[in-house]
Amino acid sequence: MGLQRLEKRERTVLAVGALAAVLLLGFWLIQGPMEMYKRSKAQLTLVQTNLQQAEKIAETIQAARKGREAVDKLIAVRGASYNLYTAIYRAVQSVGMTDRAVITSIPKEMTGASAVRLTLNGVSMEELVDLLYGIQSADKLVVLHEVTHLQPSKDGKGLECNLVLVTPTA
Repeated sequence: MGLQRLEKRERTVLAVGALAAVLLLGFWLIQGPMEMYKRSKAQLTLVQTNLQQAEKIAETIQAARKGREAVDKLIAVRGASYNLYTAIYRAVQSVGMTDRAVITSIPKEMTGASAVRLTLNGVSMEELVDLLYGIQSADKLVVLHEVTHLQPSKDGKGLECNLVLVTPTA
């Protein structure tokens, strides 16, 4: 037909051109899907990483909720009438340091929780440890938040210290 009328050289050029066109078309077809495959693989890796991070965050939230539930139970056990100032006063009284202690309430706005500043003067290290143990062992969720001052007293009889104790409120 039409190809037989062409010279051999023209048929060769057409065959090479057709082969080149087929190769280019094949390369283009392979290149497009390959690029999409690489892109989707990268997206899958990113999504898997995000999923792992979301699972870790969910575990952290669950642990925090369980911790909060435990705190809420302790708050419920101690009752709504619980007063940190009174509890600290009783602890100081039980170890016999009322004459060497000054207890001051700290406004809730400053700490976000019920807080008390306890200033002790002329106490021994053993008395301080006994006091702190008595406060902590009462299981009322009182935490030693800060020790702002701890040094030997000026008269050389024991220690001076300034403590901040806090407890969450309902």
